[in-house]
Amino acid sequence: MERKNMNVSAVTASPKTYTRKTLANMIDHTVLKQNATEKDIRSGASSAIQRDFRAFVVEPHHAAFVIRQNLLAKSSVFCAAVCDFPKAGSTTRMRVSMINELLGLGVDEVDIVSKFYLLLNDNYPEYKEDIREVVKAMRGKTLKIILECDYLNEAQIRKATDLICEVAKEEKAKYLIVKTNTGFAKEIKTENTDALRYIKETLEKHGLYAERLEDISNGKIGIKVSARVKTTDSAITLLNAGAHIIGTSSGEEIVDGVSSNKTDSSY
Repeated sequence: MERKNMNVSAVTASPKTYTRKTLANMIDHTVLKQNATEKDIRSGASSAIQRDFRAFVVEPHHAAFVIRQNLLAKSSVFCAAVCDFPKAGSTTRMRVSMINELLGLGVDEVDIVSKFYLLLNDNYPEYKEDIREVVKAMRGKTLKIILECDYLNEAQIRKATDLICEVAKEEKAKYLIVKTNTGFAKEIKTENTDALRYIKETLEKHGLYAERLEDISNGKIGIKVSARVKTTDSAITLLNAGAHIIGTSSGEEIVDGVSSNKTDSSY
């Protein structure tokens, strides 16, 4: 199978029907548990290829293993790596260096945790400048900016999205996706459905919401929802509400929950 263009997906944000394939193409399948072994990574990569998931998301050292072992070779599955995950505790200079190393390894996409604690302290200038440097470091490759909405309230989520939109316009950035959570937060201040709505409404206010995921190649911004998405129904609910991508370690269960011949509007 030929590999997809690195930054473009042919999937629309909210298709009217869902088959196993269309749903799988909207899922970033993750193996991010701390005790993941090389066997787990091989199994996850194999599952991603078998089910035709959009991407396979792993820790940086596992991304190096995936690439070195050619585990996704000759498939359409993107290799994505998390960065400064899950606490975003590194300096901006360190984060830029991490991105450079990941791109040097050959990863297709980076999921980086934003400095959400700056939002908790109302330190918007530093938050914005970190986003700017991270965006510039990607050199046009797909970047998913994780807000960590589980720790944020509505105003903070909207403000973070505002700042990302400002950077996107100022830097004429493309291939940006706002992501809700890491799935590692210790509390839940805002549920995924609400966070998705706040992000989507803010992107629309700026004229930057991607009607289709492939529109990110033209400077629009997509949305990825992660954390606690474990069932077919929950994934489809979020997609129908405006998400473009679902990030989950339960990709197999979600896709396998759709029968191979079911194409009605509920699935």
